[in-house]
Amino acid sequence: MSGAAHLGKPYEERITEIIDTLYNEGMYEPALVLFCQLSKDFPNCAEPLMFAGLSAGEGGDKDKGLSLLAMAASCDDVTHDVYFNMSAYYIQTGDMDSARTALYNCLKMKPLFGRAWMALADLDKVRASDPLIGRMQRALKRKLKEDDEYHLRFGLAKAYNDIEQYDRAWYQYKKANALNLSIYPADANLSPGDYAKHYTEVGSTAASTPIDVAVEMTSSPIFIVGFPRSGTTLVEQILGCHSQVEGRGELPFISQFADLFELQGDQEKSWLESLGEVEPETFRLMAEKYLEFANPNNSPFFVDKLPNNYKYIPLIRRMFPDAKILRVIRDPMDTILSCYQQCFTSGQEWSFDLVNAANAFQTYERTMNAIPDSEYDEINYEVLVRQPSNSIPQIAELAGLSFEPAMLKPENSDQAVKTASAAQARQEISSGSVGRWKNYDGAELRMVLSILDATIPHNEWIYDHMHAESINPY
Repeated sequence: MSGAAHLGKPYEERITEIIDTLYNEGMYEPALVLFCQLSKDFPNCAEPLMFAGLSAGEGGDKDKGLSLLAMAASCDDVTHDVYFNMSAYYIQTGDMDSARTALYNCLKMKPLFGRAWMALADLDKVRASDPLIGRMQRALKRKLKEDDEYHLRFGLAKAYNDIEQYDRAWYQYKKANALNLSIYPADANLSPGDYAKHYTEVGSTAASTPIDVAVEMTSSPIFIVGFPRSGTTLVEQILGCHSQVEGRGELPFISQFADLFELQGDQEKSWLESLGEVEPETFRLMAEKYLEFANPNNSPFFVDKLPNNYKYIPLIRRMFPDAKILRVIRDPMDTILSCYQQCFTSGQEWSFDLVNAANAFQTYERTMNAIPDSEYDEINYEVLVRQPSNSIPQIAELAGLSFEPAMLKPENSDQAVKTASAAQARQEISSGSVGRWKNYDGAELRMVLSILDATIPHNEWIYDHMHAESINPY
């Protein structure tokens, strides 16, 4: 017995928790090092093998990651959680067959695990003949925990949507979101953050005016911003297919830098109000640290796709005066519906209620209207999915890249997708989601349309919807 193994199960569990934490913080090398020590003390343990596999894969060694995951699945102590986490990795890397196998193995061990049912429904378009629908219906009749029930309802709603049974889909979406709202109240996080008044008070031009921070640029960040579910993942996947670009997913660093201003400065001032008081050297140091954290592989170009970074455009401009910032815009009604149909949890509580979601979108629009158009370039989602062969070369140009044919097939990308759109990103570009809100044209969505018309009347999509003969929002 090794010097640590005599400590038994508590030791193993504690070290596994540390490995889990390191993995979730993106510290893949330390996670692997710690796993190597643990594997000597406790060989053939499924959970640490799983986290080691995930860490190896996230760290760039996909083959080692897959090998370790296979070892985890063969352990005697494998659990449903191990299989579920394995499926998430397979989905991120585009291996849908392995993901499906892992999810069914998960359900064999825990038949009422709602997250697994939802993930199965999300893997691909469900057909009317798919036995998955009947299995989910039967599972829903069982006594379920709240967490399992709302995930299962989201999965069943998605399946009904796929087979165009929209009334049944809407019923399940409403039930699922009502459960979500009871578990995660939205009062404390009604909107993504009302920054519009700060831009107005401080002066948007002054706040956004870049300064020369003299950063030695070894790579170029490309920021993709927008409202959640507006198409930002698709644009990241397109850019990630370029030979010089690495998609880094939704990185937290810009918002963390903004938080530092409020922690260290005048507590009564927002980070935005403090920008003018910060020395250029501070922005230079922040930019250098950001590049160190955000681009560990030193790729020539990399994509930071955190939609809510739209709030921090003035800070991004101070750190990187020449950075490419791409804003993705989409029909507000489709965007809000897509948020409502997505099983968000912490951080997006406004999405559980359509009125709250409409208010959140208003806040986003007001903020973007307060930022000069010259600070970013726009990509229209509808134009992109309808005319990809024309739009994608233009997107490449906006990002400062030369066009490469591989960008036309983002579904073939071998880069991991770590967002809520992971499964959808593995499908061919399609315009099938354009105008989807009209499939659910009921009182709730007409109310959302009225709210948006009253508060953002210059939005061309809302104007067109309000004046369409087939729509009667009142």
